[in-house]
Amino acid sequence: MRLRIAEHDQRDKAIYSVPVIDEETDKRIGLVISSRYHCRSVYLFDEKYKGEFGTYAECVAFVKGVESVLNHMVSGEVRRTEYSPASKPPQNPSIPEPSFAD
Repeated sequence: MRLRIAEHDQRDKAIYSVPVIDEETDKRIGLVISSRYHCRSVYLFDEKYKGEFGTYAECVAFVKGVESVLNHMVSGEVRRTEYSPASKPPQNPSIPEPSFAD
């Protein structure tokens, strides 16, 4: 999935909407609704993901963030680091292990 906010030049309108396109399927999956005087709203996947932002750059960041999360979820990758709950926590040599012997 590669999401893109369509090109627009509607500076003369007080309120306008711009489609968000999935470039791989060429389908419209959302809208960015903008106003010259107020914030911009983003609605993706039938309003499952939505937000209101003050700048166009924040709208783009939100769309790219949703794209990244969905791509990660679809890929099925599970990344484990040395600090993940499934791994043993790092040992601190300066703290002695507790002893329960009498």
